[in-house]
Amino acid sequence: MPNKRTSCLVVITLLLLIFVGGALWLFLSPDLDEDTTSDTEETIAPTPGNNDTIEITSALTEAVNTYDELYEFSDGLAEVAKDRLYGFINAKGEKVVPCIYNFVENFSEGLAEASKTDEGGSVGYINTNGKEVIPFIYSLTRPFSEGLAAVEKSDKWGCINAKGETVIPFTFDCIYSFNKGLASASIKDKWGYINKKGDIVIPCQYDEAWDFSEGLASVSLNYKYGFINAKGEKVVPLRYDDAHNFANGFAAVSLNDKWGFINAQGKEVVPCIYDRVSDYSESIAAVCKGNKWGFIDTTGKVIFPFEYDDADTFSEGLAPVKKKGKWGYINKQGELVIPLTYDAANSFIHGIAIVINDSNKWGYIDKKGNSTLK
Repeated sequence: MPNKRTSCLVVITLLLLIFVGGALWLFLSPDLDEDTTSDTEETIAPTPGNNDTIEITSALTEAVNTYDELYEFSDGLAEVAKDRLYGFINAKGEKVVPCIYNFVENFSEGLAEASKTDEGGSVGYINTNGKEVIPFIYSLTRPFSEGLAAVEKSDKWGCINAKGETVIPFTFDCIYSFNKGLASASIKDKWGYINKKGDIVIPCQYDEAWDFSEGLASVSLNYKYGFINAKGEKVVPLRYDDAHNFANGFAAVSLNDKWGFINAQGKEVVPCIYDRVSDYSESIAAVCKGNKWGFIDTTGKVIFPFEYDDADTFSEGLAPVKKKGKWGYINKQGELVIPLTYDAANSFIHGIAIVINDSNKWGYIDKKGNSTLK
């Protein structure tokens, strides 16, 4: 039979085991203060991913016809509107976020900007389950990019992370989204660039400064535009009247109210002879001369004649074009593959495009022309 000393040691050992086990359970288990309703309530997941093709099914068709407005899918969800309130559906047409917000933006990095009237119009962020994860306390917001979002509070801008924690203090007059670790920011009406710590790495000396794209950013001073690199070095002199960001190796630039294109070395590869242009996409750009639109390749050669009343960029092999008040789609051979029947038409994303018919009804179509419109 064990003696009293041995019995005490056994009891102490058991108590220590219970204490350590309980501590480990508390450390590894979910926070008891957090909302755990997702463990007991059905969660409808967003679907598909950003690179997947969305199919027009009977379920999606039935669902979208109950809404007044539709928007493109992002992070597997699409913004929809009913009675001027906004929410989100997934690709199956299932309601993921109810239409209770007076403002929402597309999801980015799993979070979307949103606001409610009963929150005084202030903006916060919801997740893909519709949970309000960052309080509605900001007057203006930007989408999350590279883990941070620029937000405005009390007329000053700073940046928060996905937990809502302030990472960059509210000391700037304005901030835009991060790209490759840099974001344009302004102080006293002058623009420069900050890093993700909030350090000014390119001085605030420009009248305008736009997001970096393909390693270059458009900046302006005294009404003239050019491009700088991430070191702040001028790559393209500030000589243009206007400029777009670089896209697919080219940037649209304007001189004397005419548009053309330059490459990343600043060489003018398409002369400034057009009245309006779209950005290059899939090695083709839509350009306007007079009142008619056509398409050019990267050498500036006209590949589809100036016969359209309006046109937009190619995406997923098709481009929206307009004739006689109606929109359809052409392929990269210039063939009309979806008839000119719509009052409005957007570019294809994830295999579908948003269109509006003559009854002002919004719907999706696929590349075969199948539609959710009834």
